[in-house]
Amino acid sequence: AGNGHVAARPGDFQRSEGSSCDRISGDPRIGCGIGKCRAVIEKCETSGYVETIFKRKRFIRNINAKNKNEKSAAERMAVNTPIQGSAADIVKKAMIAVQNAIESSGLKAKLLLQVHDELIVECPTEECEAVKKLLRTEMEGVAKLSVPLKVSVESGADQRVELERLAFHEHGLERLDTETVERRSA
Repeated sequence: AGNGHVAARPGDFQRSEGSSCDRISGDPRIGCGIGKCRAVIEKCETSGYVETIFKRKRFIRNINAKNKNEKSAAERMAVNTPIQGSAADIVKKAMIAVQNAIESSGLKAKLLLQVHDELIVECPTEECEAVKKLLRTEMEGVAKLSVPLKVSVESGADQRVELERLAFHEHGLERLDTETVERRSA
């Protein structure tokens, strides 16, 4: 049996009454809206940093700059960090949880790659269903939020050539010709 790849990433919020912003705003660690943005900026101006939901601090240079362009850029970073930084924290925690679960389960699967909010795992075909279940359990359970963290898990045949192209693209390297990629994956 050959190897396949399993990819997991947080799924889209299901539409329900109210926007996802309305539902997230109930979580005081994240919030949405102009008032919340102003409060984040004001706190950052006083302390010099913002925090993710896991209390990781990011110091924001130029938050009190006199230059309007520098200050505006710093304000955007201050507002963006609690959301994007928290998402990065969740993916980091998920990577650790998935790796630990793979090791303790005795599976032959290997965590290969992280691309944005997606984890890609290589496993023997016969382990595919167990790995999919492991990914869903570990990733959905990595953070307790006011809204459920849902994960979509997909699997497919060996995509090593596509993964290598993706890895090169993500790192801003020149595109490789198909023959070079195929030789490397053979």
